[in-house]
Amino acid sequence: LAIPSELIHHILKYLGNADLVNTAIVCPSFRFLSQRVIYRNVKPTEIMVIPCLRCFASYPHLASFTRTLVLADATRYYDVFSNYFNLLRSALLNASSLTDLTILLDGPYARYLHGCSFRLRSLTTTLDWDRDFIKLIAEQTELRNAMFGGKFVNDMALPSDTLKKLTRVSGSPLVLAAVVPSRNIKEVELCLLQQALFKDDILNTASNILSYSTGPLTALQIITHLSDTPSALAALKAIAKNLPRLNSFAFYSSDGAVSQVCRL
Repeated sequence: LAIPSELIHHILKYLGNADLVNTAIVCPSFRFLSQRVIYRNVKPTEIMVIPCLRCFASYPHLASFTRTLVLADATRYYDVFSNYFNLLRSALLNASSLTDLTILLDGPYARYLHGCSFRLRSLTTTLDWDRDFIKLIAEQTELRNAMFGGKFVNDMALPSDTLKKLTRVSGSPLVLAAVVPSRNIKEVELCLLQQALFKDDILNTASNILSYSTGPLTALQIITHLSDTPSALAALKAIAKNLPRLNSFAFYSSDGAVSQVCRL
């Protein structure tokens, strides 16, 4: 074709997947360009996670097109065995251009991601925060945005030379205590989903830990579940004391009438 491939690629980005599949059978050039668009952002449903991983494991050139990948926890939908985790590893080893990964897989499975050649800029995960997870994090030198939702294993410390480019992080107080101090963290999402965690001493300790960011920290978001609303919100005073340089604050609660204590 006389039309530059870059222009065709730009046009194809406006098509839906059904049209892109039809375009792919026009000729080899269109097939290549259509596949680049189809596989750039991949977000399979739970029942399609395993077929997606099989595709990536079998066709490395398709996996290499992917920049964004969202994987639900297939173990909740299927009765999976060790072969599933080997399949997951084979697929991710081929996703060499991946920059944004969401992997909602609960448990100590970070070892299956070791040695992957991708360099993530964004990671959302529920993998356990254990030694294997720390090794995975150490490999991701370009990470800028992270949501760590996995179980924190006691006494797990991050090496000081990891996560040098991280500026935004979401997690529990224990995770944030391991990540924020002495790093250039500017935005934090503090997850206090258990009612017992939202109280004065914990919020005071957590905000004090966040103050050790070298960012400095300028944006804070709290996600919680309120029960005793007045006493819980009174604990927010610790934020003003420990984080005086904040210029953005957001507060989300799944329950509780915040308006009744707005005078605080």
